[in-house]
Amino acid sequence: MAGTILISDDQGLAISTVEFDYLVECIRGSFLPEDQSVAELVYEPLDEGGMTFISAVELDEHSYPIFAETVRRACATSRGAASFSRFEARWKEFLEIIEQDPRCKEKE
Repeated sequence: MAGTILISDDQGLAISTVEFDYLVECIRGSFLPEDQSVAELVYEPLDEGGMTFISAVELDEHSYPIFAETVRRACATSRGAASFSRFEARWKEFLEIIEQDPRCKEKE
């Protein structure tokens, strides 16, 4: 079984179950307390629907930059972990996808 992190209707990251579990939980733990409403929207398919994906598709121009910053924070935090090298290529690929989304530029 595998998982997917959906960014838009035509962009996402399909990854192995191990990679999915690792990235998704690193990201979840990096949301700031004041951003929990964004986390709930993103994680609803996984938490409420039991699906093997999370989704940023429905995030607006205010919420998406919060998600993008959370992913950056999660990646930076995970760099200190012994397992980082195992997931480094996926982090890089995912960050590139996130940065390409037009909503990421709305906050700038």
